[in-house]
Amino acid sequence: MGRKVNDLYLDAAPGYLRDRRSLERALEKVNVVEDPRDRATAQERAEVIVTTGGMLDGGPVLHYLGLRQKDPTSAVFLVGFQVEDSNGRQLVERGTLTVAGVQIHPKMQLRTFDFSSHAGHSDLVALVRKVNPSKVVLMHGDQRERLAESLAKEYTVVLPKKGEDLTL
Repeated sequence: MGRKVNDLYLDAAPGYLRDRRSLERALEKVNVVEDPRDRATAQERAEVIVTTGGMLDGGPVLHYLGLRQKDPTSAVFLVGFQVEDSNGRQLVERGTLTVAGVQIHPKMQLRTFDFSSHAGHSDLVALVRKVNPSKVVLMHGDQRERLAESLAKEYTVVLPKKGEDLTL
């Protein structure tokens, strides 16, 4: 997905990039992790690892956090909102993570940045109307009940609880 996004930026330049050549030079230094061997190489050699975060509740980020959790010279940068009851929020508020049912206290540095990673309310409503699905499942968000209210007159809206198995 990261490659596709970068390709979109490069294709859209110059309108959306201040310096296309700087992005091209930066991308020349990127090593993409595609298999376990690449992940091991990244662990050994990379100074910076950019990975999906999933609010620290799943995915490759947990692997890297597990390896670096005791290293005070390592850091985690969170670049989006961390939903209540997520590991990301737990790390920000209490300095702990729960991994495989075990609470850990990572020694790494934590930095947060307020970048928007999601569409806003009206954008989400417009998207749902454009797609026109038979059901809408709102997995997480700080105002999903409000979004459900906006969609409930036109769609069947499902709001699963954390840990609930969902079969549609």
